[in-house]
Amino acid sequence: MKKINIVAKSLFSKKISKFSYYWMIAFPIILIGIGILVSNYGESHIKDEVPRVAFVANQPTKSILDKMPAEMYTVKKANLDNDPKKIKEYIRDDKADAVLVIGKDSSDVRYYYDSNRKSNDITLKELNAKVNRLNSMTKATQAGLTPKQWQDISASVKIKKTNLADRNSANYVMENIFSVAIIVVMFIILNTYVSIMGSEVGKEKGNHLIESVLSSVSAEKYFAGKILGVIYLIAFQLVIYLVMYLGLITFKDQLPESIGKKVKMMQNFMDQVETSHIIVAIALVASSIILYIILSALLASMVARPEDIHQATGICTMLAFVPYILGFVAQAGPDLFLIKVLSYCPFLNQGLMPVRIAKASTGVENGWIAFGLNILAIVVLYLFSAKIYKKNILNYNISLPFSKIFR
Repeated sequence: MKKINIVAKSLFSKKISKFSYYWMIAFPIILIGIGILVSNYGESHIKDEVPRVAFVANQPTKSILDKMPAEMYTVKKANLDNDPKKIKEYIRDDKADAVLVIGKDSSDVRYYYDSNRKSNDITLKELNAKVNRLNSMTKATQAGLTPKQWQDISASVKIKKTNLADRNSANYVMENIFSVAIIVVMFIILNTYVSIMGSEVGKEKGNHLIESVLSSVSAEKYFAGKILGVIYLIAFQLVIYLVMYLGLITFKDQLPESIGKKVKMMQNFMDQVETSHIIVAIALVASSIILYIILSALLASMVARPEDIHQATGICTMLAFVPYILGFVAQAGPDLFLIKVLSYCPFLNQGLMPVRIAKASTGVENGWIAFGLNILAIVVLYLFSAKIYKKNILNYNISLPFSKIFR
């Protein structure tokens, strides 16, 4: 065990002393930062894109419309006549994006707009609801009803909702988003460490350094040390992310307002995801990454030339892409028979089981069953890979038949 740990620490210390490792850690954070900047730009752009609407009507009606609160438009106060030519010039001069004209007859309502501008159907729906309300109020007054009587007649009935689901719908949505996010993050991390594991095994074999190394440590222990070293690197990366997250949560009030707002949203998001779901998803992802690392080491040990390592480990990347795609399929059909079966399969369950749990298609306990199958697969694959590694790490024969590799 001591020699295994020495090999693991050697790999770990070598990697954390390189800039490329920290760039790998920073890359997902940079992507998140770019996403926040794009989001902030989008929010400000959307605010700027809210249509400006001017009203043309008799004074009481116009005054009411000008003072009504608006969600999908801003009120542009203007003194316009009911003249289509002047209205057209007004819009073309960019003084407003749309003009709503209410004639003497309250049922004669016209909406002037330029389809190339910001006015949209949502704005028109909101205006239509307000005009209908004003029209019904006018007719109620003409019919001799008091404002109190009209309010009683037009008042909306409040429906009291009772949710019979086991989980809150907000939690359901957040857990669904979390499941998708963890699939994407796992795919990014996995590709990196598969590459690291493949290069570690392949380079030493390619430059024949492995021959001197195996004179002082057995192949099995060296293989175990390499895998353990990569696990150290993954754990180190996750600890860095955890410390950064806790730091952001702790000092969110001292951050710039726009960033602090995003941090609070992230904290609120995580608070709505059940802890048991987070734990089982992380367990599935971590165990799956270890499976892929062992597989990449196995494939790299079977390659005779260093230039072929990328092709060999590319198999892991292609295999990891399968649960990535199936995860999105599971979003639409978590109860499909094939999805149910594959959600328990090692190498695949990390992309399917969290989604099925989020969709309430299965329980967390089945997530732990899938995790147990992953642990079993890790043990079996490790024992098999260590045996193949020992037989083939010193093999430089390019033309060796594939069947002999496993003998």
